[in-house]
Amino acid sequence: MTIPFRFAHSAIAGAVVLLSACAQSPGRPAAAAEGPAAASAQPAGQPSVEALPSVALTPRILYQALVAEIAGQRGEMALAASAYLDLAATTRDPRFARRAAEIALHARDLDGAVKAARLWVGADPESASARQMLANLLIGANRLGEAIPQVARLLALERDGIGDSLLRLNRLFARHPDKRAVLTAIETLTQPYTGVAEAHFARAQAALNAAEGSRGVADAERAMALRPDWDEAALLKAQLQKSESPEHGLETLRRYLESHPKAREVRLQYARGLVGERKYEQARSEFQSLLTEFPDNSAARVLLATIEQADGRWTSVLELI
Repeated sequence: MTIPFRFAHSAIAGAVVLLSACAQSPGRPAAAAEGPAAASAQPAGQPSVEALPSVALTPRILYQALVAEIAGQRGEMALAASAYLDLAATTRDPRFARRAAEIALHARDLDGAVKAARLWVGADPESASARQMLANLLIGANRLGEAIPQVARLLALERDGIGDSLLRLNRLFARHPDKRAVLTAIETLTQPYTGVAEAHFARAQAALNAAEGSRGVADAERAMALRPDWDEAALLKAQLQKSESPEHGLETLRRYLESHPKAREVRLQYARGLVGERKYEQARSEFQSLLTEFPDNSAARVLLATIEQADGRWTSVLELI
C-alpha cells in the first residue's frame, strides 16, 4: 500500500503517542494495590499503570494503528473506529478503546461508540471517564436499565464529592423522555446514600419532574431535616406543594423564614407567591422587608413598584424605579 506523505506524516504523529506508550507499558505487578484507592492517584481520564496490559509493539499493531489514523485523516471515520476497536479487543489496551469510542462518537455511530466504551470499561474498570462516557451513551440511547449500573459505580468511586454528584443526577437523565422511569432510577441509585441530604433532594427533584408531588414532598422534608439551613430544599418543597395546594407551599416558606429571616431567595419567592394569591398587603410587607435587608435587589423593587402602581401610589413607584 502506498501512503501519501501528507497523510503518513500526520498519521504517524497521531499514532506515536499511543504506540510508544504501548511499547513501554509494564504489566500488572503481582503486589499492586487493588480497587478505587489505587486508581485515585492517577489523573482523571487516564488508565492506571495496573490497568495497562503488557503488549509488545508488533508490526501488525503498528500497521493497524497507522491504518486507523490515516482513515481518520481522510474522513473515513467508520474504518478508523473499526480498526481501533479491533486493536482494543486484541490488546485489551484501554487507550485504543478510548480512541475507538471517541472516533465512533464523532462519526455519530452510537452502537459503535457503546461497544468501544464497553471495551474501555472492561480494560480499565476503575476509569471514571470510561464509565461516564458509557453511561452518557446508554442514556442517550434510552437504555436506562443498562446505564444504571455504570452510574452506580461512578457514585461508588466518589469520595469527598458525593453530595455534588448526587445533585447532578437529574441533569444526567434530563433528556430521557420517561420521567417516572428516571424517578425510579434515581431512587435506586440514591438508596446507598439515604443519610445524605443531597440524595433526598435529587429524589424530590426527580419527583417534581415526574409530577409525583406527594413522593417529592416527603424527600424534600427529609433533605431539610438533614440540612436544616438549606434554602434550596425549602424552595423545592414549596414548589412540590404548589401544584396541589398553593397555600401549603406558602406556609412552608413562611415557617422557614421564621427561623431563617435572611434567606433572600426564599423571601422573594414567598412574596411572589403572595402576589399570585392576591394577598397584596402581605406581599408589600415582604418586599419592603427584603429591600431593607437587600436594597439592591432589582426583582423585589420591580415587583413592589407594580403593587404600588396598582394602588395608585405614584410617589413610591418613582422612588423604587
